[in-house]
Amino acid sequence: MKKTPDLKKIFGKFAGKELRDPNRLTTDIDSVLAQMETAAQKNGLKLRVWFPGTIGTMELRSDRVNAHVDQGADGKFRVSNKFEIG
Repeated sequence: MKKTPDLKKIFGKFAGKELRDPNRLTTDIDSVLAQMETAAQKNGLKLRVWFPGTIGTMELRSDRVNAHVDQGADGKFRVSNKFEIG
């Protein structure tokens, strides 16, 4: 049986970091998301990011981390501290 990675250890440093608005008109790379993707790959995982209002499939995958994003009262998007395999 494959050991479950310590998601808080791997991704906890990203919690609270601000992300660019996913609805922006530019296609520039969000450096925080790029760093999270690299961390996921180094640990044999795929990254899926859930912004508020995101619609997606609910199939479970043991090789994927779901990272949740919150939108603050100031309208800014920040990585939450909720990370889960699925």
